[in-house]
Amino acid sequence: MAWQFSSARYMRGQEGRRPEVLPQANPEALPEVTVKGVPPQVLSSYKLKIRSAERKSPNSWLLNTPQGEYLLRELPDQNIQVKTIELYLQLLEQGIANLFPLEKTKSGKAYEKTEGKLYYLTHYRKGNFFKGDDISHLRLAAKNLAILHRQTGGWGKEQSKKQNLWLTVKQNRLRDLLTYLHYLKQNKVLTDFERLFMENFDFFYDQGQESLEHMVLAGQEEAFIINNLLPENITLLDDKLVFLDITKWNTGPQAMDFSLLLNSYLPLHRWDLDLIKDLITQYHQENPLDQKARHLLLAQLRFPRRYWLYSHQYFSGQLSSDDLTPKLKRYILECYWRDICLDQLENWLIGEWDKNDSKE
Repeated sequence: MAWQFSSARYMRGQEGRRPEVLPQANPEALPEVTVKGVPPQVLSSYKLKIRSAERKSPNSWLLNTPQGEYLLRELPDQNIQVKTIELYLQLLEQGIANLFPLEKTKSGKAYEKTEGKLYYLTHYRKGNFFKGDDISHLRLAAKNLAILHRQTGGWGKEQSKKQNLWLTVKQNRLRDLLTYLHYLKQNKVLTDFERLFMENFDFFYDQGQESLEHMVLAGQEEAFIINNLLPENITLLDDKLVFLDITKWNTGPQAMDFSLLLNSYLPLHRWDLDLIKDLITQYHQENPLDQKARHLLLAQLRFPRRYWLYSHQYFSGQLSSDDLTPKLKRYILECYWRDICLDQLENWLIGEWDKNDSKE
């Protein structure tokens, strides 16, 4: 006879047995986790039970806890870095939504100092990776950067490290280019990079001089600028950007931040005129650009930033001619498309924009 399941027989077999209960994890009972590269006293200064840790960069760690994920960052114990943490707190107190909340220590401090290092901890939530070739990401970046600038406007005079330092930096970069030129004139040109540098020097140096003159004439009040718009410093959460690290912050015209965004990612779109107009409009709707800001934006966009960067990397011995020659060739080609775009953009941004303003 075939065996048949009997629920009654099964229940009789279970009489007198206690129901099985799976043990529940107790967050307070989790073993202490050590994080390689982080002094134990730093971890113990926070009310956190760490499940695991992942090193994200030489000076940052992602901590997984029962309360959620956190980013721990290490900085040199210097006055400027202490000021950075104080700035972070002030931005949060102002209701800036583009930063993760900062977690204080058990004693209520914003950071922990030990062994010549400074550590601070922020909440973390994984978002979407920022992609500069995605137009929707760029539109979101322009909008959120404008909101951040609007909320932090007027900080320059109180927070400035040194008035007009940004202008001095630009002047020094042009001096660097002259120094490299004189060196090559006194010595024989030996590499492809040096040859390419010499052939294109007049064009880029003249553009730099003209840009600098426009920057001086335009002027602009000092303000807080994020100064770091690399993809790894940005995460996308819903309809906003969150900046993971503000330790490279500076003070200067807000157009510097916006031009950095455009200069970094417009080459991926061959300096599309309609796209740059759209991004400027997105920014302007949240943080209006007056005439001086528009002039300064154009001057910043024309400044030969990467020509100086590649030259500096080469002549300081950081990278070789083989590394940098292909990059400089691409940049020269990009500048062809950039200048066509900026010539047309200037007509729209200065001429047509001013006409529309006068009509209003």
